Amino acid sequence: MIFRKFILGLALFIAAVGWSTAAESCCERQMCQNLRALKPHIAWGFEDCCQRPTNELRYSCLQELSTRVNEAHGHILAAKIACDEGENDLMREHLRRVRDLLLPKIIKNANGQIYNTMVALGRNDWMALDTTLTLAPQDPCKSVTMTVASQGVVNAEATGKAVEEEGASASVAVVVPAASAQSYTTCTYVVPPGTTFDLRFGDEYHGVTIAGAIDLARTNPAIPESGSVVAAIPTDVQLTLSKYGRKARLTLDKTSPYNAMRIDAQGNGVLGVALNLESDSSDLVGLVYVGATIYFEFPVEVNSAWTSVRLNVPRTRPGNELTPAEELTLIAADGPLSPPPPIDSDICGDVNGNGIRDGADRQSYAIDYYLNCTRHQ
Repeated sequence: MIFRKFILGLALFIAAVGWSTAAESCCERQMCQNLRALKPHIAWGFEDCCQRPTNELRYSCLQELSTRVNEAHGHILAAKIACDEGENDLMREHLRRVRDLLLPKIIKNANGQIYNTMVALGRNDWMALDTTLTLAPQDPCKSVTMTVASQGVVNAEATGKAVEEEGASASVAVVVPAASAQSYTTCTYVVPPGTTFDLRFGDEYHGVTIAGAIDLARTNPAIPESGSVVAAIPTDVQLTLSKYGRKARLTLDKTSPYNAMRIDAQGNGVLGVALNLESDSSDLVGLVYVGATIYFEFPVEVNSAWTSVRLNVPRTRPGNELTPAEELTLIAADGPLSPPPPIDSDICGDVNGNGIRDGADRQSYAIDYYLNCTRHQ
């Protein structure tokens, strides 16, 4: 019954606004990307509700989920209408409320792997970037205040979250001021002028310009012959992406305890950064991702003198390895698509064996079918 109400409401809304089945405009493409972000929320919601021990608890949970999904879905469609009418402030407000409902965040699982709960780059997406950042030409290094927590060194702004995550008392974290004799040193690495990269995020974008800098504070660990360690903490990121007059900014979320560069004895490894995505460009503000924080893992190569850092992302690397998300999140967002389960199947079952509960499968299929969003996956 909950599912049928959702489908009926979706069909009536589309009929009321005279929706076209050919989603081609910029506003419609953005809407499809926003609905893509909603589908994993539906899948995880059903996963949670279906594990409740009694029918009454499952039904109550599904009722609450249905309310959240319908509200988020309504705001996404309303944001599309505001986009069509050029009401960017109203569109931003609708998408802010979507983020409030989806609560996108960065989590670490029991195995220590870090994930985005909201899908960003998926399996079908990619980035092709190869550039070497070098130390800023003038005064590249300075002392910086850092915190030593039980999990390791973090930015001072991340102290609270680091302590909370480890379940330790505040006394475990020690703040090391920039003015102290034991202070850490952070150095600025600059992106070479004229650097460009290619990207697929639903659509393909070629020759995107990237400019800015990344600041890294070395932790000076002993690096073993095999394996990798956290050798530096990113203390600041200021990057600007631009193409055809559209601009987006990526800045470091300094409150995240997951910002770290992990390398091996050869200087090869991964730069993990929680980045805030912002933009004022009309072609971008219609995405729910703008205003969100996304966790990235960039392959890096650091030279032995620490005078350069190479970011090397091959075109063949799946996008979900750059913005990690759990398997259920990826399947719910991007498929593979399959016919919906029979309408009379158990909503907590999994007839097609794709790992997603049938109730969530049917809702996601309805979104794609009625709004013709499959081409944007």
